[in-house]
Amino acid sequence: MMFIWKKYSFVIILFFLMLAMALYLSFSSSNNEDSSFFITIKDGDSLWSISEHYATQLGIPTMDVMKTIEKENQLTYQWLKSGDELKIPASLINQLDSNHLVFQTE
Repeated sequence: MMFIWKKYSFVIILFFLMLAMALYLSFSSSNNEDSSFFITIKDGDSLWSISEHYATQLGIPTMDVMKTIEKENQLTYQWLKSGDELKIPASLINQLDSNHLVFQTE
């Protein structure tokens, strides 16, 4: 047994490190997916107004939030119709307090 350890210790340690990293990555990516949620577009909503809402809370530029939402929803234009659903990405939600998760329009 000692012969195997001396000869293959590097391989054994590397194997367990890779296994630990794979487990960590699989659990961390699944948590991000579960955090995303959808909002339903209402009359008067725009991608800019929705982005501005989250940008104000996060203290980041509205354009950055808008690009993130566009990318997540694969939008090629900024016009939204009432009744459309928009996915708010986990990367934004994870930065917000739980009491700021609802987007409300006047």
